[in-house]
Amino acid sequence: MITEQISRILRRSVDPDRSLSEYGVDSLGNLELRTRIETETGIRITSTDITTVRGLADLLREKLAPEEEASATA
Repeated sequence: MITEQISRILRRSVDPDRSLSEYGVDSLGNLELRTRIETETGIRITSTDITTVRGLADLLREKLAPEEEASATA
């Protein structure tokens, strides 16, 4: 999902380990990405959370994991 959203904003394919700033993601692109991710997941992220696709995916997984772990132990 994250790679797809970033690819839509940039209109090109992206390497998940490459810094998004290397693709020219500016503050407007960062805001658009955050808005799309927050709309899809309900998770609020900051502009500093967005470094690479993989880093963002790891962060979202960590934020979702506590909910999954709590329901698994209940």
